[in-house]
Amino acid sequence: MYFTSGIQLSEALAALPGSKVGTYVPFDSAFYAATYMGTYQGTLTPLEHFVQIGADRMYKPNSTFDPAYYANKYDDLRGAGLNSADLLYHFMQYGLDEGRAPSAALANFDGAAYLVANPDVAAYVNANLAQFNGSATNGAIAHYVKFGAIEGRVAPELPVTGDQTFTLTQREDNLT
Repeated sequence: MYFTSGIQLSEALAALPGSKVGTYVPFDSAFYAATYMGTYQGTLTPLEHFVQIGADRMYKPNSTFDPAYYANKYDDLRGAGLNSADLLYHFMQYGLDEGRAPSAALANFDGAAYLVANPDVAAYVNANLAQFNGSATNGAIAHYVKFGAIEGRVAPELPVTGDQTFTLTQREDNLT
C-alpha cells in the first residue's frame, strides 16, 4: 500500500497532468459518503476514510471505478496486493491511457464505433496517438472516461459486427 493518508493520495492525483485526468473525478466524496459512511460515527473525512479504511476493503472511490474488477481483470495487477487507493492511482497514471476498462460496465466498450460516431474525438485521438501507446481504441475509451461521459456522449457497449454499417447524418443515425 503506497498511500497512507487522504492528503497523500489527493496530492498525487492533483500532480497528474490535466491530459491524464480531463473532467474525470477520481474520488467522489458525495458518492463515497453515501455508499459507505451511512453509519460511520468517526471524524474522518470521506477521503481519509477511503484511504485508511475503505481502500483495504476494496471500496469504490466513485461510481465508475471498480477496484475489484480492475485488479482481477489485468494480469499485471492480479495478486499484486494493491488496495483501492493504489489501483485508482494506477488507473489514472497508466491504465486510462492504456485503454483499460475501469469496470465491467465498460468492458465491452467499442472504441472503433465510438470514434466513428464522434469524428471530432477521432481527430483528437489520432493527433495524440503517442499518449495512448499508438492505439486509437485506447484513446477512444480514455476520451470517453475523461470527457465523453460528462459530455453526454454514448458509449457503444457491443462490438460492431462485420455486416453492420452506420450511416451518420446530422439529425439521425440509421443502422443498416
